Amino acid sequence: MTINLYQISRLECLNGNLRPLMYLSRSLKDLLLVLEKIDQADAHFQSLTESIDTTTSAGRMMMHMVGSFAEFERSLLRERTRAGLDEARSAGRVGGRRPKLTQAQQQEVTSLVISGQKSAADAARLFRVHPATVSRVVAKHRSEQLKKATALKPSIKKQSVAKKVSSKKRISKKKSAKSV
Repeated sequence: MTINLYQISRLECLNGNLRPLMYLSRSLKDLLLVLEKIDQADAHFQSLTESIDTTTSAGRMMMHMVGSFAEFERSLLRERTRAGLDEARSAGRVGGRRPKLTQAQQQEVTSLVISGQKSAADAARLFRVHPATVSRVVAKHRSEQLKKATALKPSIKKQSVAKKVSSKKRISKKKSAKSV
């Protein structure tokens, strides 16, 4: 029986041939699900490069072992990548694209657009960037201003609460003085 392996799993094909068996799934659990779907279709998996045939118990065992090693290899790769990124961050390097505008240019664009001297499109043409870049810079500036404003409000509230408490203490002292 012929089955379409693309329906079973997202397999990558290279020149009409399946890539090595370790690319069959991301984890051993995924591999077991793929093998189960193949069994449900009354079919068998046979690897031409690793000479693994799931019709035999030794073939199924080898399939499980290869899947385990593939998962282990992926895990090691993930750990090394994270360690490399952490090392780069500690050295002061940050990933991603470099910004099109420097900090000074961002401040200038923001002041031009917010003050109304230039429209966002005009500022974009002036600095030779896409209008979305200008919009993003202005939006970032506005959100930072909003955060600063909301950060100040709780301290103002605390001061007003402290004033109310001290005025209540004065009133209660006056009442106690009158009663004596």
